[in-house]
Amino acid sequence: MNAKHITNLIIRNFRGFEDLELSGLQAVNLIVGENNSGKTSFLEALAAVANPQAFQQLPGLFRANESHSNPRFFRWVLRDAPDVVEGFIEATGPELGNRINFYPKMPPNPAPDAHVHQSARLQAFASPSSKELRCCAVSVHHGTPDSLVKSFGDAVRPSAGEEIMHEVLRAVDPRIKRIRVDPTEHGNIIAVDVGLSESIPLSQAGQGIFRLVAILSVLLGMKPQLCVIDEIENGIHYTALPRMWRGLAKVSELLGIQIFATTHSKECLEAAHRVFCAEDEARVRDLAVIQIMRVHERIMARTLDEEHIEAAVEIDIELR
Repeated sequence: MNAKHITNLIIRNFRGFEDLELSGLQAVNLIVGENNSGKTSFLEALAAVANPQAFQQLPGLFRANESHSNPRFFRWVLRDAPDVVEGFIEATGPELGNRINFYPKMPPNPAPDAHVHQSARLQAFASPSSKELRCCAVSVHHGTPDSLVKSFGDAVRPSAGEEIMHEVLRAVDPRIKRIRVDPTEHGNIIAVDVGLSESIPLSQAGQGIFRLVAILSVLLGMKPQLCVIDEIENGIHYTALPRMWRGLAKVSELLGIQIFATTHSKECLEAAHRVFCAEDEARVRDLAVIQIMRVHERIMARTLDEEHIEAAVEIDIELR
């Protein structure tokens, strides 16, 4: 199943992006770049245009958020420059033509678009042609184990989902025999059998396993069309990264999920290249690497194909 829902993306005057155009987006897309280059803002742009009706949720997707900070988040959605009077994000694909437009105030003759946000410094409209993509976000900020129970239960309820969950987790940590929902006197928890006398709570199984269970629970439980993941390697040992990518490639292919993930890790990029390029002799796995960089205070980006990905790995591209 091909998961290229978005193949082309244009961002104009959104947060730090002045003018960015990308094509050749694939089923799995890894976003690389130095700190403060705009990677998280790029994920926010994707989430906004994929489902404009969920625009109000942007402040808490990836950033530490408090209710009183929401107005300040939207204050800076439109790029802060004296000459900026409008901006937009446009995503297109084989069956997609989504666009969301931004203005600092209500335009004099607004088009008959859906008004998805209104505040003192921002008016946002979604074009009538926009289709809602089921989109989910996985933040670098860990949720609580309790918050994972429902999505984990949804993920492993089908036998195929349970099989994939266990296959990927065992590949990362061979000690794992089983992971399940365990009813306790204090409520349901996720418990992991690692060969001890009894199963242990997920929170005690290590940060990497927690992170991977969170990602897989979202993908297998929610079955989104698009998933955006911030700092995908967070908490996962570099030796387990190839196995993680094999599992995500399998989930993307089976469920038709397009994945966009950021990384600070050269090892994560190398592992993705190994799984999607070097090991993929049949050329059935699709990977694009999006390199984001600041050039003279302007954010620029380019999509790397397999040849350029290999070159980036060889020249030790700067990611931190």
